[in-house]
Amino acid sequence: MASIAETFSNGKGESTFKASFPTKRLSARLFVPGETSTFSYILQGLQGEITLPRTDIFSPKGQNIAYIPGEPLTLTLQYSRLSDYMTPNFMWYFVGIDHNREDLSVQIATALDPIMGEILSNESSRMTDLYHEISALVHLTSQEGLVVVLTSYRAREAPLEISRSEMFFLSQVGHSGPFPPDFIGIFSPYDLIDYDFIPCWGEICPVVCNVLGPDVEKTELRRTGSDVLLEPKVVNSNPWVYVSEYQVMIETMEEQSLTCTATNSNNRSAERVFRLKVFKQ
Repeated sequence: MASIAETFSNGKGESTFKASFPTKRLSARLFVPGETSTFSYILQGLQGEITLPRTDIFSPKGQNIAYIPGEPLTLTLQYSRLSDYMTPNFMWYFVGIDHNREDLSVQIATALDPIMGEILSNESSRMTDLYHEISALVHLTSQEGLVVVLTSYRAREAPLEISRSEMFFLSQVGHSGPFPPDFIGIFSPYDLIDYDFIPCWGEICPVVCNVLGPDVEKTELRRTGSDVLLEPKVVNSNPWVYVSEYQVMIETMEEQSLTCTATNSNNRSAERVFRLKVFKQ
């Protein structure tokens, strides 16, 4: 038998895992309601109790970062150093909109995309006693949205991995937030690696519908062509992002699709079709 206990307040706290017999592999994800943080844990061969260390990701400028179009912005991000863990992996990506485009559809760019060579310059890193720190000059003219930061730690001796993601909101000075009042758009985590499908293994496939924009009220997921709604397992939101996660039963090895529809308080909606590609385990 295995159990997880969390003690969190204002997005900060700790998780304790207990196992009464050796576990081959235990994984868990923790969403903090109304917050921007997500925690993921993978443990192998655990027996007994382990309390996971606290990890932080923050910017000295705060969660909401405003910039003046055309003027360089120094973006600094700090994340925890953990003495019993190897140097963490770090990545970040931008997801948002570009006001210079006629189509205000969701755009995603990682540090490896060519466009980032135009936006980022003078990248540097350093370490303090408590944190790793990365800084860069950001050159923006019309983009607004989220900077999503992901860190991953692997323990030196224990078979344990800890991951954390955090969101920062990037907007122009004078704007109320990163998205216009009526904007609504959907993206998939697999857009980051240019997959036009969601890979599935086994009988259950996790599908996440990420919605950007203010005042999102709901998402609906159904098999394309069906009126039957699937029930989300997890729903979490903050003022600019609405996340619903589904566990979809795989009924056939054939390719299939799902339609996600999101609606905001002004009754504006967005729709996205997710193609599922099933692989044998």
